[in-house]
Amino acid sequence: MVQFDPMTLGRIFPLLLIVSFSGCNDADGEAVSKVIVHKQIRSPSTVSGYGNPRQIAAPFRFAFEESSVELCSSSTTPETPSCLHNSQQCWLEFDYNANKDMGAITKQHFIAEEGTYWIEGVGRVATSNNGFGHLNAYECQVEMTKVSRFFKISS
Repeated sequence: MVQFDPMTLGRIFPLLLIVSFSGCNDADGEAVSKVIVHKQIRSPSTVSGYGNPRQIAAPFRFAFEESSVELCSSSTTPETPSCLHNSQQCWLEFDYNANKDMGAITKQHFIAEEGTYWIEGVGRVATSNNGFGHLNAYECQVEMTKVSRFFKISS
């Protein structure tokens, strides 16, 4: 006769539940590229440590699991979007007003294609050792509060 320690069953049961409810989902590449940028998991406003609003004019990279803006120590333009010296990649989020601005500019509620875009407006920057964005890979986050200009500059 086999006897199980009650503690062993207590440890195995949750694992069996996890395994039984887990599964794989095949992602459709076309559907993934139409990720709604405006939907946020958590409100950036709840993140402490945001600085004062400032003008943002920078390249914005949108791709699968990426929504980042490159903040430069020197000025950039849509014609020369690369930073020449110090730059910092930050996760990019949009607040309610910036979402409305994006909807008016793009005439839709999502960014349809991956690529590099130019974005201008007003935003606030937060930094954290805990990270932001996908897999907490970014040390800073920009919350756009107003978007005045947005267009694609490359694929």
